Amino acid sequence: AMKGRKKKSINGMLITIILLFLIAGGLVGWAIYRKDPNEPKTGGGLQELAKHGAREDGKKATEKTAPAPAEDRDLPPELREVAAAMKETETAEEPAEEKKEDVATAEPAATSAKSGGVFSPNDPKILQQEGQNVVVEGVVAKLDYSKTGKTLYVLFSEKPSTAEARGAILVSRGGPDLNEAALTPLIGKKVRLSGRLELQKIYSSSRPEVSLVNRAAIEVVP
Repeated sequence: AMKGRKKKSINGMLITIILLFLIAGGLVGWAIYRKDPNEPKTGGGLQELAKHGAREDGKKATEKTAPAPAEDRDLPPELREVAAAMKETETAEEPAEEKKEDVATAEPAATSAKSGGVFSPNDPKILQQEGQNVVVEGVVAKLDYSKTGKTLYVLFSEKPSTAEARGAILVSRGGPDLNEAALTPLIGKKVRLSGRLELQKIYSSSRPEVSLVNRAAIEVVP
């Protein structure tokens, strides 16, 4: 009876040891084949591990087959990556530069469209050009100052009407080539005054004035 009990005890120990070995083996296998927790959660198991390995192999093969530019082939791998990143940045900035050039090209056209054209001093259509760049052509009759003396006028008549256009120069900004002495020789000559048209309100009417900012705004014509 004692021998039978000892035999059963030994058999139980062996079974326990075998079960422990099986459990340990299962844990080791699970640890080896379990999915990396840092990888995207696309599923688990050996099949996903094989797919991930295939993707990595394909990516490396693509990187190997893509030839590096001739000027970058002699650089270390680290510098080669930096050079590639810089080229991508330059490529992304090119459309913005092209857009700037297009805007710069369009600006002169917009300025030309705003130009009011050439008018005679008594042309009533000039009143419609307020705020635009215009050219008034006529023979200078005289120079005169405003009541305050702050503005010098280039007039096309001895007694101009309120509807007649005239040139206007701010004395404080005129400079030596736009003062009375410099412009007096223009009297009796045909000129073109170029500048922005402003309307001076006089009671119920408006007097057109061409703002003259430099000497180039007054052109003597034959």
